[in-house]
Amino acid sequence: MNFGGNHLPIITTEIDFVCANQSPYNSRIGLDKLGKLMMHQCLTRIIFSLALLLTLVSVADASSIKNIDQFDLKQFYGKVVYLDFWASWCKPCRKSFPWMNDMVGRYPEQEFKIVTINLDRDPEAMHEFLARVPAQFDIYHDPAGTLAEKFQLQGMPTSYLIDKSGQVVSRHIGFQTRLIAEYEAEIEALLATQLLSI
Repeated sequence: MNFGGNHLPIITTEIDFVCANQSPYNSRIGLDKLGKLMMHQCLTRIIFSLALLLTLVSVADASSIKNIDQFDLKQFYGKVVYLDFWASWCKPCRKSFPWMNDMVGRYPEQEFKIVTINLDRDPEAMHEFLARVPAQFDIYHDPAGTLAEKFQLQGMPTSYLIDKSGQVVSRHIGFQTRLIAEYEAEIEALLATQLLSI
């Protein structure tokens, strides 16, 4: 098994080695008491290692999530911003995340920024979602829906495209893969505009 990273392969390789050598099916005796004990030890090691893996994912995940109190749209002045509201129970969000990850690497950070707002009341639900669907962009947690109320959301996900001067220029309710070309064309158009100095 290989979960990626520099240390996780050591954990999973050990599991494979232990299970391969302790498997009672390698013996003609069958699943006797000794075999059951070995299998129990093997499963215990697997459960422990998976728990450790989930802990590592949660810790790394939590460090990249900010409280909604830290959100200030002014800090992105001069950049085109794609602001996306999402939640763990939102099925279309599972499709929008890979696309947003791709967009992050497509443009320089000083020109384009993806910022997402999670609305889960339960932070564990948010972490579980991110363990399955990784994010390579900024995430702010808004369990009370404070920012969502200001933007008057009507569906999930809802995204706003904000120009370099901080003005909302378009809104998309939901996420449809057939409209990706349209989303990207809007972003390209805003990136091509010059920010007028006051």
